[in-house]
Amino acid sequence: MLQALASRLSGFLAAAIVVVAGPAALAQSSGGLKVVELYTSQACPNSPQADENLRIIAGRPDVLALTLPVTYWDYFGWRDTLAHKSFDERQEGYVETLEGQWLYTPQIIVNGIEALDGEKLSTLSSTLDETKALPLLGVQPSGRDTLNITLPRNGPDHEAALVFVSWHEKPVTVDVKGGKNSGKNLSYTNVVHTLVKIDEVLPGETGTIGYTLPEAARGKPCAVFLQDAETGEMAAAARCGPGITS
Repeated sequence: MLQALASRLSGFLAAAIVVVAGPAALAQSSGGLKVVELYTSQACPNSPQADENLRIIAGRPDVLALTLPVTYWDYFGWRDTLAHKSFDERQEGYVETLEGQWLYTPQIIVNGIEALDGEKLSTLSSTLDETKALPLLGVQPSGRDTLNITLPRNGPDHEAALVFVSWHEKPVTVDVKGGKNSGKNLSYTNVVHTLVKIDEVLPGETGTIGYTLPEAARGKPCAVFLQDAETGEMAAAARCGPGITS
């Protein structure tokens, strides 16, 4: 599904906080990651295959797979129950930074710099095989619900956003009762409920930044990544949250 809309680079810095959760211990992952963002909609008839593809690749240890449901197809007769306007804005930012792109679902963005049709699992799998994992951010717990995030030694080339993201650990199932997917029971993997810009990082900046988790993200799986505010490219990333071993 296609739709041409104005884009805003500020979409990379948008924040969305939904849902609630309880506290848990925090830890850091040890492997480099490839960040996969799926922009999807319950109102889009092409999205269910992409949702399934994300479920499949989410099992890869080198992949951080995120589902970001958008609102701009809600007028098709069904309002997406998981969508948030800030996800629309984030996708609009990619339209601005990625050459030849437009706003559509299902769209997958890999490491902030490569856009793919989310319906094509073979293309996604081969792209991930060829994609270099991002350098690992240093993320360590400091107290029960606080992170210390160490920036890369050389710092970013341009101004960057340090971003925290958290998602539902279990699949989220939705019984769609209207629109083009009416009657379908759709399942979503790693649905983002919290997306927050922690800080702005200046070119060449290094050091450690402290961050207290929002209540909605406590006890949930999470990750932190550094994203170039000019190009959208991911510079580094790391998982955090319960169940992650260092």
